[in-house]
Amino acid sequence: MYTINPANKILEKVSGEEIEAIVFGDGGDDFIENNTLERGRIYKWEEVVGVLSHEFDCDFGSDTLPGMNAWTKSYIIFVSEYDGSTSVGWFYRNPTAYEPHRP
Repeated sequence: MYTINPANKILEKVSGEEIEAIVFGDGGDDFIENNTLERGRIYKWEEVVGVLSHEFDCDFGSDTLPGMNAWTKSYIIFVSEYDGSTSVGWFYRNPTAYEPHRP
């Protein structure tokens, strides 16, 4: 089983920057319902870090995490899925000279 702690993954990606907001989207029905979260609502990091600070099954065929975006001054963090395997990715918020990666 492949698991991730989304809060830790997000914090790794943002390099110490403050997380300004986070929004949840499609998928992860049990996660959304069990935590009484609303899709499309803007949350402060402090409101959701507790529910994201657990190990989640992100292996192929899993649907434990919903789509989500988080914003910092420099980054946009997102959930990526390939054939049911889920991970956390990022890209720069503003035009930046760098070599993009494929999530």
